[in-house]
Amino acid sequence: MAGAKQEIFQLASDSISEKYIRQIIGDNKFDKNKDLIKNKVMSNSSKYILYMKGGQAERTASGIRMNVTMKLALKSLRQLLLNQGLLYEIEGPPKVLTLMSIENRVDGSSFSWWVDDVDAESASLRYLLFDFQKSLRTQLTPKGFYAINSGKESARNSLPSTLRNVDAPTEDLLMIGDFLKAQIVVLGRVQIKKSAKRPDLFEIHVRGAALYTSNGRVVGEVIRVFETNAGNFNQVVRAKAKEVFPSVAKDLTVQLYEAWKSGTFGSSLLRLTFSGELSFGQVNLLKEQLLSSVGELKSLKERKFTPRGVVFEVDSGSSAKKLVEKLKSSRFEGFQISVKDWSSDQLQLAVSFQ
Repeated sequence: MAGAKQEIFQLASDSISEKYIRQIIGDNKFDKNKDLIKNKVMSNSSKYILYMKGGQAERTASGIRMNVTMKLALKSLRQLLLNQGLLYEIEGPPKVLTLMSIENRVDGSSFSWWVDDVDAESASLRYLLFDFQKSLRTQLTPKGFYAINSGKESARNSLPSTLRNVDAPTEDLLMIGDFLKAQIVVLGRVQIKKSAKRPDLFEIHVRGAALYTSNGRVVGEVIRVFETNAGNFNQVVRAKAKEVFPSVAKDLTVQLYEAWKSGTFGSSLLRLTFSGELSFGQVNLLKEQLLSSVGELKSLKERKFTPRGVVFEVDSGSSAKKLVEKLKSSRFEGFQISVKDWSSDQLQLAVSFQ
């Protein structure tokens, strides 16, 4: 009998886990990732099933029957799914493309790997920039990211000529990332300048930002200034770059990894305004069911709560239009939601409790 009870508990755990995981990520993604979900999520059910309690076991003609009661922490389940990248639309590791320029303000040379016309004087800058890319790749790979190798000539040659500009605007750089199928692009500059202290000292200024390609949202940023030792320009600059680039790359990678874990990759920041007389308990119920029933919501933060309504700030994996469609088709227990108005960054909603 004890063995039968344990089997019933396991079946109940698997059944309820599958039900809610399918609700959160959809049937297609569940079916494509069954083995991963079984081995990495459902095998850790103790992290989101807070307790299970069995009733009286009864023998029936078909075997042993027992009612099982359990309580789930949906937030913990979502976190496990996030850890495996299952809340994202992208398949496989997120791809990162570096689109950093490097400028030598001492002699006026510069280098950008995607630009057609490259000065002969920029050879040393090319090596410096690829040192930075190598440092970033070294940090990204263990975290599950894939750094696209832009050092190859084929990467530049595959781009349309209209995108190979020195002063390309951010929109064009995002298009380069999208063209090369990168979910994240790292934009910015490395600038080398003379120090104001002494003529044989130099400064390396690094300013970079990681943006999500589809919507331009910033998910990481670094700003650093380093001073070289005194000496020959090429030698001291290269030595300092090799020393400091790994720490800069690590800082940016940590930010990207935290953004990935929190579910903000590929999401849009939207404002949801619910009108209606809501109690504190009703607001909590609203939050809980929005997160569990609307899979596109990656996080939800309460920004304003008044007797006439509540305002949430959410990270949504869908556009405002798709979120409106999802809300209209979703069914909630104990209340109804209607869409009054919406724009690209906010939704006006009404909620009525039954």
